[in-house]
Amino acid sequence: ALLGIALAVLGHLGYAFANAGWMAYAAAIPAAMRGLVTPALNAIMSREVGPAGQGELQGAVGAVVSLTAIVGPFLMTHLFSAFPAPGAPVQFPGAPFIASAVLMLLALALLARRTPARPAPAAGAR
Repeated sequence: ALLGIALAVLGHLGYAFANAGWMAYAAAIPAAMRGLVTPALNAIMSREVGPAGQGELQGAVGAVVSLTAIVGPFLMTHLFSAFPAPGAPVQFPGAPFIASAVLMLLALALLARRTPARPAPAAGAR
């Protein structure tokens, strides 16, 4: 999950600053790794909840996904229209990708804080 989010951040930053088609294609490679995130997060969350709570967990995850499907397009559409608009204080068409990279960095920090470090092997263990 951490690797997928980190690569997605790099990809979105690449999209934000791409000024040629080949750059967008190059940024798509790390951005595609965000496909690793959802299965990994589902596995992490499922391990944290007992068998009786799995349905509740999946319902909560579905609610969050639905909420982001409403808020995300609204936010990004407004960013896409505001920053390249004539008279905008900052002319930057990549602003939505910067916003998504910032949100993913926040998620990365929260997940890194939550994910315990692997314990060091015991002395003499192989």
